[in-house]
Amino acid sequence: MFVALRDLRFARGRFLLIGSVVALITVLVGFLSGLTGGLATQNVSAVLSLPGDRLVFSAPQAGDAGASFADSAVTADQSAAWSRTAGVSSVEP
Repeated sequence: MFVALRDLRFARGRFLLIGSVVALITVLVGFLSGLTGGLATQNVSAVLSLPGDRLVFSAPQAGDAGASFADSAVTADQSAAWSRTAGVSSVEP
């Protein structure tokens, strides 16, 4: 304990520098976790705020993993067919 206290008195600047670096890294990690949480929320907020209770995608092309917003295109004929379905109040292609 005596050696540690003597080192703290002798090299005060070094310990302050190391302590400030640790504090800055802690603040950086806090900022990054907040940024990550916000970006994750923004990533899905557009889909969550859609007014409809159902979404219709076109069938995926051969070799695609599945339906996606970017690759899906519903034709006017498909839209008309969906609007004639019982229980559907509105359809927007």
